[in-house]
Amino acid sequence: MGLLAYIRNWSLMVKIPVTVVGVVIILAATLLIPIIYQVTSVEIENIEKRVNVFLDNVSDSLIPYIIREDYWAGFDFLKRSFDSQLDLRIRYVTVSDKNQRIFAGTYPGMSKILEPLPEKLKQHSNNGRGLLSIIFLSDLLLKRRITNNGHYFGDIYADIDLTQFKERLINLSITAIVFTTIISFFCGVIGYIVSREMVRPLSVLGRHVEMVGRGEIEFIDEKTIPSNDEVSYLMVRFNQMAAALLENQKMAKSLAVKGQLAALGKLAASMAHEINNPLGGMLNVVNTLQRHGEDHTVRQNSLDLLARGIKQVQAIVQAALLMYRQDGDAETLRPVDLEDIRLLIQSDVKTSRIHLDWNNNIDHEIKIEPVAIRQVVLNLLLNGCEAMPSGGELFFEARAEEDHIHLVVDDNGSGMPPEFVDTLVNGILEVDEGPGGLGLWICQQLIQQLHGSWEIYSKLGAGTRIEVTFPLNQESGHAT
Repeated sequence: MGLLAYIRNWSLMVKIPVTVVGVVIILAATLLIPIIYQVTSVEIENIEKRVNVFLDNVSDSLIPYIIREDYWAGFDFLKRSFDSQLDLRIRYVTVSDKNQRIFAGTYPGMSKILEPLPEKLKQHSNNGRGLLSIIFLSDLLLKRRITNNGHYFGDIYADIDLTQFKERLINLSITAIVFTTIISFFCGVIGYIVSREMVRPLSVLGRHVEMVGRGEIEFIDEKTIPSNDEVSYLMVRFNQMAAALLENQKMAKSLAVKGQLAALGKLAASMAHEINNPLGGMLNVVNTLQRHGEDHTVRQNSLDLLARGIKQVQAIVQAALLMYRQDGDAETLRPVDLEDIRLLIQSDVKTSRIHLDWNNNIDHEIKIEPVAIRQVVLNLLLNGCEAMPSGGELFFEARAEEDHIHLVVDDNGSGMPPEFVDTLVNGILEVDEGPGGLGLWICQQLIQQLHGSWEIYSKLGAGTRIEVTFPLNQESGHAT
């Protein structure tokens, strides 16, 4: 299983040449081995036929010698016949009588007359011929029965030397292997060239797909696209896809611009609404001054109201400017920056008869944008006051830890709907959507801008608890 997985990981430039070479080797083995076998078998069969003719002639001529038991005359005849057929590659010839004793042999030292026939010859069976005989045997033993008119006189054995056949087979096999190797090499080279040409357009396609993954869209040059095959189809479709992606990008940019313009329009409308309220009050104050400006008490109260109205308008404008300013340089948040907010909401707290539980546990300077933090705290506290027009409990806590600032605003006012809470935490809030108006929208934008997060726990009629966390850069102490 491991080998198969390893082979699957090969590139096409390796798989194709290896496959071609493997096919060539298999075809060569399939064709050459039967041919070699057939050639060898035919040659050995021809030798057998010639040896059998020799044995037939010798066996008929030996019968008179065997009948007379003329051993030396029989040996002399056998030796002369053997010497005349040296081209048959016969190693030796042995003749036995009907009692399985040696009658004569071409090598008397190995075949002593009247001795029992060797076990090798007794157990003889024509041991086949062909390729296996040459590979596993060094000789080929043939046997012929000596008979006349149905009478059995003995047997004659001939041992054929196969050494030359072995050498010829080895040379033939080496030639076949060399030929197959050369053909396989050239086929492998051709397979590599073909596979390289096949893989080249796929590599181009893969490179362009990777560029799309990085956000870079580039068309494939039509000159590199092959014609009328599957790869060219894929390349053409890729170019069509790239064109569609570029068109979608243009549409997305256009929609983004339109969305920004729509958001700016909503922001402007909401700001106009938010500013209109303090402006209306300020206009009433001006009218009061025009009518009763000589009264010192009225004049002082009116000036105080004008100052608060101007501060409210200034806070709204500063929040909008903060949202769209481009510089992100962090400033220092001081403990007094949050204490000022406590003073700013005192009027709303007293007017609505709210009990404020204030816990500012920040006792040192922190490098983070103070305007953004102040604006978030102020808007959350003002929303808490608005949720309790008839009085209630408003809790605030601020604390700094090693890597973040944690803010908590808790009230027991009217609460918020669950779907609105989900939009605040996980979605994109419209400028004028839901309770809180511009204030909560600004909070959401500022928290996202400073890479903060907030958790909101709210129940209609039971109040709302909002926990905001701003991360700090632990190396420099700046907001991340």
